[in-house]
Amino acid sequence: MERGGRERDSRQNHPARSARRKSTMQTPGHNRYLDEKRDAQRREAERRAEKRLAAINRAGKQQNHRQSRGRSYGFAGRIGLKENAGLNKRAGLNGRNGTYGGNPPGGRWMKLTVIVLGAALLFLLLIRAIVEITVPRAEGEYLSLQEAGNMTWLLADTAGITDSNAYASIFAREASSDSDGMLTFSQWKQITELFPDCAFELPGGYRKKEKVLQEDWYRFFDEARRVYDQEGRIHDMDLTPIGFGASVTDADGRALEENALISAESAYTYMSERIRDCLFLPIVAVERDGILYALREKTGTQSELSNIWLMEVEKDALRCFWNDYELTISMPEGKAEQLGASREQVADLSFADGALAAVHMCTDKVSGKLLKIRDNGAEIEGQGFYPFAEKLKIYRLYGTLKKYYTTDLCIGYDFTDFVIEDGEIQACLVVKEEAMENIRVLVKTSDFGSAFHEALEMKADCDLSVISGPYEARQTTVVPAGETLMIGKDSELFAGGRVRIEPAVLTGHISLLNVNRSQGVPSYRGSLELEKQQDGIVVINEVLLEEYLYAVVPSEMPSSYPLEALKAQAVCARTYAYAKMLHAGLPAYGAHVDDSAGFQVYNNITENVETTKAVKETKGELVYYGEQLADTYYYSTSCGYGTNTGIWLNSVPENFPYLQAKAVNVAGVTDAQGDAIDESVNEADISPAGSMMTEEEFAAFITTTRDSDFEKDEAWYRWTYQVDQLDSTILYSNIVKRYEANPGAIYVRQADGGFANQAPVDPGRVTDIYIAARNAGGVAEELVIEGENGAVMVKTEHNIRYVLSNGTSKVIRQDGSEYNAASMLPSAFFTMETGKENGYVVGYRLIGGGFGHGVGLSQNGARSMAADGCDSDTILGFFYEGSSVKAVY
Repeated sequence: MERGGRERDSRQNHPARSARRKSTMQTPGHNRYLDEKRDAQRREAERRAEKRLAAINRAGKQQNHRQSRGRSYGFAGRIGLKENAGLNKRAGLNGRNGTYGGNPPGGRWMKLTVIVLGAALLFLLLIRAIVEITVPRAEGEYLSLQEAGNMTWLLADTAGITDSNAYASIFAREASSDSDGMLTFSQWKQITELFPDCAFELPGGYRKKEKVLQEDWYRFFDEARRVYDQEGRIHDMDLTPIGFGASVTDADGRALEENALISAESAYTYMSERIRDCLFLPIVAVERDGILYALREKTGTQSELSNIWLMEVEKDALRCFWNDYELTISMPEGKAEQLGASREQVADLSFADGALAAVHMCTDKVSGKLLKIRDNGAEIEGQGFYPFAEKLKIYRLYGTLKKYYTTDLCIGYDFTDFVIEDGEIQACLVVKEEAMENIRVLVKTSDFGSAFHEALEMKADCDLSVISGPYEARQTTVVPAGETLMIGKDSELFAGGRVRIEPAVLTGHISLLNVNRSQGVPSYRGSLELEKQQDGIVVINEVLLEEYLYAVVPSEMPSSYPLEALKAQAVCARTYAYAKMLHAGLPAYGAHVDDSAGFQVYNNITENVETTKAVKETKGELVYYGEQLADTYYYSTSCGYGTNTGIWLNSVPENFPYLQAKAVNVAGVTDAQGDAIDESVNEADISPAGSMMTEEEFAAFITTTRDSDFEKDEAWYRWTYQVDQLDSTILYSNIVKRYEANPGAIYVRQADGGFANQAPVDPGRVTDIYIAARNAGGVAEELVIEGENGAVMVKTEHNIRYVLSNGTSKVIRQDGSEYNAASMLPSAFFTMETGKENGYVVGYRLIGGGFGHGVGLSQNGARSMAADGCDSDTILGFFYEGSSVKAVY
């Protein structure tokens, strides 16, 4: 029998061993106890050998597995087999049966190797555990993957980076599946690689799949913004969401989109789901162009809506009006009533943790005629002056609810209730709209020099009532017709504030004896209101709008013009005045307009029967474009073309579609009977106004005449202006004056050749002057003056006309008559030629046409159209395209 047999069952039941044991027991003199001891020793040796063999086989199998997978035995596999064979041999194993001989030392070394490896593994695990305990993990609020994606896209879009594949790989679903919807450090690292110009060093302490803290992210984000958003398009926006989606409807009754919200100040689209949970909570959000990309932080738990209009109190909601939005605020049933809310009132709403916590009703109100708006407050007849609260709200309650502004409050009318609290106007409630028939006109001193009079002398063609004293104790003094009334700044009549002077009859006239106009001493219909101010006495003439026009139309258009032209002028003047009555031009004085050319010249020329007739025949008629009053600009004479509102800084011509640049020409125009004025002229043969923007086209037009133009026979249709000796000092002085009056119109050439808006430099001796740009119709829009010290650009037709006028040269009209252009050229429709000596400009000559800015109605064009049989509606429709005429009373 071979020693080291491995099968224990075979060892116990082997027939030869049983026979030997039986034979031994039966032999006389045999030592049975010695044999049993030997057998026990032999079994123990076999057990130990089997244990060593099992360990060796396991080691061999592992080595073979590493060196040869799937029985593919290359060079390394063969080495493994040989090594395994060596192990078996050293262990005393022979052949495939694994026989052994003795107890070789290799087994002990194998044990020692296993022990050492195990100890090393335990040591590494211990080190890792220590690191886990001693190195702090990131603590705080993590950044959501959604917001990280939003802000990454925002930075890339702002920077012009378009690597969509890299972006998609970072935020792919499989790359984000183990992050619980949060940004991981490995993703953050990839994001930073998209922005190589941002020198941001990622913080330590993060592991690859660990979530990123918001505060760490925003340090990177802010640095990237500094590099890639130098124009500052991305903002950290402070706001408080007060309504989301369907809980808010706009002025047209449409619910907001699902991802839209309104705040206390504005409306936004939001891209972060976290913002949806911040109703009535103050927050800071990452914003660009009205879109909120991420919630940066919550800045509080309380908020307030001051002076909100409560439309209705329902069982489980408040319906409110705020900034032209109807807002539904949901709450537990009955809570609004418990808090004291009541419908159709102004209230302050307080919120805590996103829920309505308190309602404060504002119910104290005063009413009266609004006399003026000044010093951030309002003076109300019979009530005195009240300042506006910081959080003032103005609501139009009639018709469709609408947010109003202080400029919408109608001075001289009692259309408004004023909500008062703590001595301030908290809200204005405009409760009605009526046709306004009275206009308030500020009467200036002689020759329109000042708004403040030192003293007044007046008399009337009827008795005068002089009303003075405090409102609650007013006193009236009667001045007989023909007697002179004198009032100085120190008059006792001002003890109670304002003084009102009214004629005894509606047709009475009050003459101001110490005021001079072109007609001489002016007389005024209506009443006069006097107010003493620090600089003098302010005089307001309150008069019927129609009677005001009696004294405006003859001052703006000669009464000798055809009636239909006068009627067109009357409608334009009424529309302009009515717009100022709706939105006062001089609210601090309590006036809609003054009587100078700054608004419409009033009472400079005496009333005339023809102009009065034109006013009466168009009573109450205004020019509308759609449902809005049109801006009825007008000027004296065209050169054959008009222009658009682009001549004025910051004006957007598209906002005034009825004020088009166009040829003022007979082509395509019909008279009151619908017949063509001149069938021989085709519109296709007339160059469009847009073609006049090129220097060549406009020069070819303005240096000739066109027989089909309405104003071809007017003296101002063509003119010349020549400066024989250029005075660069006067030129620079004019530039400085225009910069002081209109800083945004003067630009200076920079080192790179471009122009920047800044205080002008003195160009010194002038090397060139030229028109750099023209607006539609050919009007000069940009003038460049180059000199030895620099170059200056002058913008807008008004400023160009001022700068090129030297104050002494005469304008020569096409009929040969002269005009003294003391401060301004007649128009900016001109072409320019310069004379030079030794490279410097010594003079210039202008060939121009027209008189005035060129926008809207040409008065002499209207005159020619009326002479050709056009009625006032046709004239107005020609100059204000797409408009209509409506009567308001």
